[in-house]
Amino acid sequence: GDGGALEAELAGIGKTDAIVVIGFTPYSRELGPVVETARRRRTPVVALADSMAASIAQHADVTLRFRRETPSFFPSFAGAVAIAEALAATMLARRGAAAATRVRNTEADLRALGAYLPE
Repeated sequence: GDGGALEAELAGIGKTDAIVVIGFTPYSRELGPVVETARRRRTPVVALADSMAASIAQHADVTLRFRRETPSFFPSFAGAVAIAEALAATMLARRGAAAATRVRNTEADLRALGAYLPE
């Protein structure tokens, strides 16, 4: 496992936060406890799902549906990624310059800590 990293992240959520969960068939068991914890803490849940019948969609405050079907054999996650990017960009724009600075600082910290391969 991940040594409790998910549980550690969930420990600090509350009413002023929001959780974004992304689910598609086959659905991950890991999403159930995430959504349950958010509901218990009254944290809003935004679900990105391939079906409105998905468990995460049924328990979310807001559900944004994406399609995985393509002409090829393999499913596509481009729709889910596009929605997630749009949500992130909108949130960043609404939070202003301070949020953009925080993102830049976080990226610089991650580079300094060796989280990325050298270019």
